[in-house]
Amino acid sequence: MDRDGKGDIVLGSGDGVIVRLGDGRGGLTPATGPPLPAGHGSWSLAVGDFDGDGRADVATADVESGTISVMLQR
Repeated sequence: MDRDGKGDIVLGSGDGVIVRLGDGRGGLTPATGPPLPAGHGSWSLAVGDFDGDGRADVATADVESGTISVMLQR
């Protein structure tokens, strides 16, 4: 997610999407800032390059609000 070549983790939560950045040695640290905004109940998510710019984006199925959120990385 931060394009440093180290594995990161993206987690769905009740209030958005949480990113944990990998340190390359098995450790994780919280990304700076609040959780990424998404609909309520973002328990299912997918990571992929949805806009073709070479950066990982996140899409969520927001169960409680019945919506889909797409967060494009800039």
